[in-house]
Amino acid sequence: MSTQLTNEWLRRAFLYVEAALSQEIVTPGRVCMTEDYFRSALVRGLLASRPELAGRVVTEKTAPWSSSNCGFCGQTPGRGRPIQHDIAISEDNGNLEVLCEVKWLKGANPDGVAKDICKLLISRGTTQESRATRCYLLLGGEASAFSETLKRLRESGVDFRWSWAGRGDTRTTREFCMRYFLNSDMGRKAVGSVCGWSQNPRHFRHFEPIWEKVKLSRRSDPWLQVVERVKWRAVLFELHHRGTSNQESLDFLTMLGGNSMSCRP
Repeated sequence: MSTQLTNEWLRRAFLYVEAALSQEIVTPGRVCMTEDYFRSALVRGLLASRPELAGRVVTEKTAPWSSSNCGFCGQTPGRGRPIQHDIAISEDNGNLEVLCEVKWLKGANPDGVAKDICKLLISRGTTQESRATRCYLLLGGEASAFSETLKRLRESGVDFRWSWAGRGDTRTTREFCMRYFLNSDMGRKAVGSVCGWSQNPRHFRHFEPIWEKVKLSRRSDPWLQVVERVKWRAVLFELHHRGTSNQESLDFLTMLGGNSMSCRP
């Protein structure tokens, strides 16, 4: 499926997210508003807007590198919960066409979003854009938690801006450098948490190189609603490599170089 068609499919699905949030924010107590509810709204939107492709949409898709051996000592991961993506869309041949991570922020959670970024970019790898898995992040939550999460991510080098109103800057795409991000405490912690397992010694799943420069594009209109002093926000982003400033990649050793690796020779 072309880039334009995929973005349009996700944009249409986001309308279901807006509808679900609008319905829930006026409900007394808002007890149904959870991350699962948020994710389910996007899934329902995907199924309803392209019913002929409903069989391709799955949730909790195991990442292709989840069972990879340790990149330092070769040990196989144990039987714990595999690394999974919240939503995936597969092509007819079984290849991953779309991956999407979902976060509903009741409190600030920049570390959780940072881990989602690492998961998506590792699964995407350095495949050329025309053949690459498309990677999306659906973010929403209470306004203060949402703002604090994006603020702390920007401080670590990932320029999430859900809206540019009032700043004189209407760009919907920003570039960030994964090398810079991985030199931050947040970045080192995120990739180590995503790829690592066990303690004493700590092991790290091997994975293929990722792009050093990444583009972050807003793929939906920002959604904001306020009811009885409750303020919710939601937006859909895409992580991609189109039009980046270089073609440099980062390998396994570079990404994990700042982590404590007790199994490393």
